[in-house]
Amino acid sequence: MNFRVIGVLHVCCVAIASMNGASASAQTVTASSSIGTAFDRNRTVAVGDRVQPGYEPLGIQAGSFTIQPKLAARLLLSDNILADAVAPKADAVAELSPSFLASSNWSRHAISLAGSVTAARHARITQENSQSFNVQAQGRFDAGGNLSIQGFGGYLRQIQNRFDPGALRGTASPVSFDLSSAGVGVTWQPNRTRFSAEARTAKIAYADVALANGLTVQSLGLDRRQNQYQLRGEYAVTADLAVLVQARLTDLRYVSPVAGSGLDRSSRKAEFLAGINFEFTDFLRGEFAVGYVGQNYRSPAFTDFGGFGGRVRLQYFPSGLTTVRLDASRTVEEAGNPASPSYVRSVVGLHVDHELYRNLVISAGAEYSRNRFDQPVRTDRRTDLSLGAVYRCNRHLSVVSGFRRLHIAVSDVATRRALTIDSITAGLSFEP
Repeated sequence: MNFRVIGVLHVCCVAIASMNGASASAQTVTASSSIGTAFDRNRTVAVGDRVQPGYEPLGIQAGSFTIQPKLAARLLLSDNILADAVAPKADAVAELSPSFLASSNWSRHAISLAGSVTAARHARITQENSQSFNVQAQGRFDAGGNLSIQGFGGYLRQIQNRFDPGALRGTASPVSFDLSSAGVGVTWQPNRTRFSAEARTAKIAYADVALANGLTVQSLGLDRRQNQYQLRGEYAVTADLAVLVQARLTDLRYVSPVAGSGLDRSSRKAEFLAGINFEFTDFLRGEFAVGYVGQNYRSPAFTDFGGFGGRVRLQYFPSGLTTVRLDASRTVEEAGNPASPSYVRSVVGLHVDHELYRNLVISAGAEYSRNRFDQPVRTDRRTDLSLGAVYRCNRHLSVVSGFRRLHIAVSDVATRRALTIDSITAGLSFEP
């Protein structure tokens, strides 16, 4: 039972992702400061980012701001809604998600505010009903002299997926957590060089977790703080090729140990990478960086990690109608598990978008990941396949649909188990 209870903290990796990229609702502010410089890598627009003339949302003009409200509704059918390897249960889920993005239209500087709310209602297993929300503010101040200052802040409430690596089993209802975050960054870009520094902080707070057997996991044992600092330098060898170095340090501090463990799961992570970013002709662009990743714990009860790490993202454009994207990485992710607080994640994925017609985009994706836990020894292998389509009826209304198959195989020193989740989605998206 202890292994099940402490596994819930894996959802912290979702919070890390939120810090590094924010959610889909927290879109970046207006144009990038890289446009027109030696680091501009936007010669070709990816299919997923392109909107054909006549289908672009106009939004609502309010002075020097554009407000883009949106309402999305989705129906999901899953044959294993609880991600159970023994007794899978099917269910239908209806989701309603209103959102908005307000962004400035200034010639210099930029600011934006984005927010969303999602309500999910289940047809059969009503205890899985949930609500989440997200609000993010971002800004950029162009100080002149090739110097810009960025800042952001946000607050969200997120629901843990049942199928996440290390997710808690046997909960009476979905696990939720709140994430408050803020950060500031500085970018200096003289001629063919670019230097940036960034500092981020986040506080992750969980609601008490009720188990199906009547026990309760106190939230104080799950809460943590995270401070992250990053330095990055780039040099443009040519207009299409730049070399880069990057260093990232992360300090993780848990508020208190999980009841009964007495172990301090606080740690420090380090990532040092070197590589290139490029855009060769109109057909290929991306970033490739490799180096060292490591994590050191305060408590000697946990095993430190240090080894090879890296991140790769390539975009290939065989034609103006097709975009192929390859993503791969090897990183150390936070699980928050007192017996195994983090894991090494290796993942490779391929995604293809094809514009069949001006208003119809079809997509296909495949991803394989391997998550290695050291204490106790456990390996989680996942194969994730997906198909999808977006049909734009007009500039206001879109129809979305998709299919996903997720296969998870988990093996440890004692057992092996596997499960498969098939799901179909269909929905509408409306933008005035």
